[in-house]
Amino acid sequence: MGASRFRLVRQMMSEGILIALLGGAAGLAFAYWMSRLQSQMKLPVSVPMQLDYSLDWSAVAVQFRGSRSFCGVGFSLAPALQATQTGYRAYAQRRRRRSVAQLPALRRAQSVGAGQIAGSLMLLLITGFLVLGFSRTGSAQTAFDANKMYVLSIDPVRDGYSAEKAQALFEELPERLRRLGAVRYVALAEQPPFSILGGSGSLTTKLDVGAAAVTLKSVARDKVGAGYFAALSEPVLGGREFEERDQRIDARTDGSKGVALPMILNQSAAHGLFGDANPVGRRITEDTQSYEVIGVVRDLKSGFVTANPRR
Repeated sequence: MGASRFRLVRQMMSEGILIALLGGAAGLAFAYWMSRLQSQMKLPVSVPMQLDYSLDWSAVAVQFRGSRSFCGVGFSLAPALQATQTGYRAYAQRRRRRSVAQLPALRRAQSVGAGQIAGSLMLLLITGFLVLGFSRTGSAQTAFDANKMYVLSIDPVRDGYSAEKAQALFEELPERLRRLGAVRYVALAEQPPFSILGGSGSLTTKLDVGAAAVTLKSVARDKVGAGYFAALSEPVLGGREFEERDQRIDARTDGSKGVALPMILNQSAAHGLFGDANPVGRRITEDTQSYEVIGVVRDLKSGFVTANPRR
């Protein structure tokens, strides 16, 4: 009461600029939190990769300048000028006549506003479902404590070992590590657990003599050693685990003699090849190499893989 129009406009613009700055600060805090969260993500790949997201302070300065100038001034000046018009009685009469004439337009504006609110809520729900889905499908399903597992990558040939010495090292290293008091399980593998860089192939089998062959394409496979699933705390649902004698079978020599290499399937691959039949002891071929199923384990889903794995 009694304030000049300039003072009222200045007060309303000050409030608008303050709200715009608070919104910009909230956006900056959210962007900083998201960059820190994404930088801490660990990719399930064999080669260590570190994501580094950081804010561009030039962009931050532009954002604050825009929130102060365009949003603060632009969205507070027009309402302030309209609200501080002189001649309240004449202004009220014009508004009353204008409201009757603009009633259809007002209803359309209200419909648009309701549509915007409904669309915003729908986008919010979709974003929430996407975040929940990513958290479920983008994480590895493990039965072991990852904080108590150590993954070591060694390449003896690269470090100057001959092929014979490298083979001897791989044969002796697990036993030497098991002698350490703090070590419970040791296993060799071509790729780290839940790696997305493993190979794939097509497996073929026959359920009965004279029956049509069953082929399973694009089957993910890993080369692992004795005690691998025991080290992952994964029980074998049927058959047995890989043993030390399985590692001594050479595919280049024994394959030509008709000796099949041992293979462990997961539940998806076993069901895709043999249905409800027991796959243990069955023969599988991949190109010219034959395998014998010695065990079945549950499906192990790694991060960034949404489809059912077939190993």
